[in-house]
This record gives sequence, C-alpha cells and structure tokens, in this order.
Amino acid sequence: QEIQRLRDDGDPTTSVSIVTLNAGGNDLRGALALWACLSELFGETCLTGLNVIADELRGNLESIIDRLLDGPGEAPTVYLMNLYSLSDERLESFQRVLDLVTAMLNEAIVDAGDRAGATVVDVSSIFRDRAEELTNVTTADIHPNDVGHRELADALLRAVGNQQPPEG
Repeated sequence: QEIQRLRDDGDPTTSVSIVTLNAGGNDLRGALALWACLSELFGETCLTGLNVIADELRGNLESIIDRLLDGPGEAPTVYLMNLYSLSDERLESFQRVLDLVTAMLNEAIVDAGDRAGATVVDVSSIFRDRAEELTNVTTADIHPNDVGHRELADALLRAVGNQQPPEG
C-alpha cells in the first residue's frame, strides 16, 4: 500500500525504483510440521509438510511481487533474496533437515521470482559453513549478525549492479 501511495502521489522524488523481499523461518506458517522430518527425513509426512509450506511461500511471493509490479507508473525492480544456508557443527542433528528445508524453499523462491519477474539474489551459498561468523548461532539465534547483514547487503548491491560494495 505504501509503495502504491508513493507511486501515485505525483512527486518524482518519492518514486520507488527498487524493492527487496526476503523470507525467513518466522515467515513460514506451519513450520512446526517440519518436526516430522527429524524422525523420518524423507518420509511422507515430512515431504508433504515441506511441499505445503513451499507451495504457500511460492504463492505468497508471487502475489506480493504481482502487486508490486501492477499499477500505474513505472514498476519497481524487485529483488528476491533466497534463504541463507545455515551450517554449523552445533546443529549436527538438525543439519540434514535444515539442508532439505533450505533447498526446497529456495526452489520455491526461485520459481516465484521467475514466474513473477523478480531477480533472485543467491545468499544461501554465502552463509554455507559460515554460520558462526555470520549469525548469532552461538547464542541460539540463527538470525544474521552485523557481519551477516553486511554480506546480505553486499549480495544485493552486486545484484543491482554495484560490483564493488562500498568500503566500511
């Protein structure tokens, strides 16, 4: 709604030219169904639950992107960031589940981006085997720390076209 308001306000200084979208674990309703994957990683309950979550994510992202691109005036360029990979020895018992979940959801993100006309920014590979460095996993928090957020921003800048991220 805010983007539409700014697009329609007639003021060229408030035009929106770039929009970034990213999804995280907190955005995935039904994620508790993933606990079935701990006992039987490729079991029917696990894969069915993951497919439901991936389909919902795909549909939600496509709908959001369509709304961003629809309407009068120049549409913004939409950059869709995939889920970062979380790999750390402290997560050993969950690692195969995390890898499967990340792969399935990233496939849904790429599909949604392709279908809706967004540019997908790959951040998953940046975080692989760097969880301790780029997240707060040592304090039981998987969210990016300041260095991780910088890596996310640098990936976005590269996608936008700034091949050299700013210093600092």
